[in-house]
Amino acid sequence: MTATELLQPRVSVVIPHLNQFDVLSACLSSVLGQRIDGGNIEVIVVDNGSRLPLTAVQEAFPDVLFLAEPMPGPGLARNRGVLAARAP
Repeated sequence: MTATELLQPRVSVVIPHLNQFDVLSACLSSVLGQRIDGGNIEVIVVDNGSRLPLTAVQEAFPDVLFLAEPMPGPGLARNRGVLAARAP
């Protein structure tokens, strides 16, 4: 196995988000508490126009990739996350 393969996540989890900061924190805690055999988990949160910034959540979860999708709709947010995902 190459060094690149070791660093590449085995699974990407995409979470669309809109204005539910407490729920997002609980969701991230749950997902990041999971383990898979033989690889890493990559977590991507795509904010879809929340009224408040995600700064506190970003600081609490520094290993999560946070993106923004300005066009409304959870499908568009999911698609934005999929485009950024690195897992096969």
